[in-house]
Amino acid sequence: MEPLWKLRSGKFAGWNYNGQLYDAKGNNVGYFEGEIAVGCDGHVVGEMYDDQIIGYRTNVSYPIYGAVAPYAGYAGYAVAGWEDPHF
Repeated sequence: MEPLWKLRSGKFAGWNYNGQLYDAKGNNVGYFEGEIAVGCDGHVVGEMYDDQIIGYRTNVSYPIYGAVAPYAGYAGYAVAGWEDPHF
């Protein structure tokens, strides 16, 4: 788990854990495509400036990556003694 700090303010931004981006509260908010941090909606949220510093370049036109969207519902099973998971 690698801690990340914001480029301009120096404030704690979150973590890079195995290519996944977590905010300061521990919420998974995206993933890394190389040095680019991509949010769950497919928009770039930042870019690694240094090993532990992340920022957003204002003079670059970033592409939109494949968004991580939930799958549509699936036909459920009515099985006695089972219920949905608790997450």
